[in-house]
Amino acid sequence: MTVAQVGGDHYHNDRGFAHWDLIVKLGHVGYFDGQATKYVVRWREKGGAEDLKKSLSYLNKLEESGPVPIWRLPYPRIVEEVARFNEVNGVPVVEAAFIAKLCTWQSKAELAEARQLLFSLLDEVEGRSPVPVPLTEENHYAERQRDGW
Repeated sequence: MTVAQVGGDHYHNDRGFAHWDLIVKLGHVGYFDGQATKYVVRWREKGGAEDLKKSLSYLNKLEESGPVPIWRLPYPRIVEEVARFNEVNGVPVVEAAFIAKLCTWQSKAELAEARQLLFSLLDEVEGRSPVPVPLTEENHYAERQRDGW
């Protein structure tokens, strides 16, 4: 039996690899990870900046509360499935990187990298150009802060 998702066409069910199918297939993605990736998948077709901000709130909660996930599939298989999902659904590059990061993260540093990807999407939707920060040895691993988020 194939269950049809109720709602708009922003979930890409017609492409044969819906977001919820990815989450089920990976087997280890938790609630906060799943919600954060869901909002990034649909933001361009449904909620705009509000969806990106929702994704960020789930990412923040994940970072605050989540232990490192236990993978049920071998790492290379996870990477393969995420890449296939992104390709089938035509997920843009930054969103694809965010989804891959949240489906494979192992440290809070990787969650911080995902946060930076979200900030770049928010900059895009708000029509802002990111302010370049010179990369030095001292700030290479420093967390980047953005005004308003």
